[in-house]
Amino acid sequence: MDTDGSESDQRGVLVHVSASEAGDADQQLSMTKTVVIAMSCVVAYLGVMAALTVYCLIHMVRARRLRKHDQLHHTDEREYHHRHLSPLGVTTTQPKN
Repeated sequence: MDTDGSESDQRGVLVHVSASEAGDADQQLSMTKTVVIAMSCVVAYLGVMAALTVYCLIHMVRARRLRKHDQLHHTDEREYHHRHLSPLGVTTTQPKN
């Protein structure tokens, strides 16, 4: 009953009050942090991949040069040993006195 003694029809009304400005700002800041972290990881990953690629390329070029250098010197040594040493390791030419 109302204060005047009559009955009233009361209906419930739900009012939703939100602090959307503060919530949106926090959510925007959180999203910005997430994007910055993700992009930093991507840049770091690409940097590591580039560094490893350069390192492996340099290593491969050095190994190739060393292999060619060794092949040339081993060929010279084999020819020397073939010409001057017998299979038993004894020189085939007599030294001059």
